[in-house]
Amino acid sequence: MFRVLSRYVIAMALAGLSEPIVAQGNEIIQENVKARSASGMVYGGRSDRKDGLKDVSVLQCDSKFLSCSEVARTDAYGRYVLAKGAVRQTTVYLKYLSLGFDEVELTVKLSMWAHKLRVRLVPGT
Repeated sequence: MFRVLSRYVIAMALAGLSEPIVAQGNEIIQENVKARSASGMVYGGRSDRKDGLKDVSVLQCDSKFLSCSEVARTDAYGRYVLAKGAVRQTTVYLKYLSLGFDEVELTVKLSMWAHKLRVRLVPGT
C-alpha cells in the first residue's frame, strides 16, 4: 500500500447527480487487493471495530482513476452490490468517497479463491 498526498479537497461532479461527491480528507489511499467479488462492505474509523458506513459512493474507474462513474452506494450496514453486468474484466478499479474520510482507490483483482472485499475508510486528516 502506498499513499499519495493531495493538497486540496477531492471533489467530483458526476453526470446525473444533483450534488458533487466529495471526500473531505487530504489523502488518497491506493491499494492493490484480491477479492472474490467487486461487491463488498465499507467500514470506517481507525479502530478494529467494523461498523459499516452508510451512503458511501462506490465509483468504477479507468485504470488511471481519471474517468469514473458511480455504480453503487452503501446501505445502512455498509454493504453494496454491483450490478451483474457492471464487472466484465478480471481487474476492477474502484474508488470510495464519503464526506469526512480520505479517498480510497482500489485495484481489485478478482479471484474465486480470494476473500470477500472489505474496505476501510480512514477519517480525513
